[in-house]
Amino acid sequence: MYASGEQAWCVRQLILEREVACNNCGSSWSFIIKSAQWSMMNPSALDVHLNCANCGTEATIPLSLEEARRCGFDDPN
Repeated sequence: MYASGEQAWCVRQLILEREVACNNCGSSWSFIIKSAQWSMMNPSALDVHLNCANCGTEATIPLSLEEARRCGFDDPN
């Protein structure tokens, strides 16, 4: 699923709070959210797929069910 502008903003805030940085270039604030989907391994986690805006490195960041709800994503159940 694609994230709305409001959801993407909320996810960005959560990632900034976690101080996540790109494994390749070290950037901690420039990323593009590509999509989000409920995890097949852990249905209570939302996997957010993103790319570093500086170098293009792909990453997946899991959000808890509570964080996903806070950002406006519907519960998978």
